[in-house]
Amino acid sequence: MWTSERIDEFSKSFGHKPFSTKSEMKELPNLLKADEQLLGLLEGNLKEIHGRNVAGQGLVIVTDKRVIFFRKSFIGTVTKEETPISKYHQPPLGKD
Repeated sequence: MWTSERIDEFSKSFGHKPFSTKSEMKELPNLLKADEQLLGLLEGNLKEIHGRNVAGQGLVIVTDKRVIFFRKSFIGTVTKEETPISKYHQPPLGKD
């Protein structure tokens, strides 16, 4: 089960300090499934999703099962898009 403390530890382990996505970070325990492994977080500017203007800061959350684009506006509007990780192609890392 994912808790805020566990997510904070994960985030700090690679130097991520939420600046403008604190409300999104608070929602992560509700977004993540108990059987998911959190692989990465990225904070950035989300401009548009499926032609809808969602301008503002948000999170990209990568787990072993899905990639989630998540944004919560200051008035509480939530934008969430997720894609199964199997939809992404992992290129070979090079030749030895």
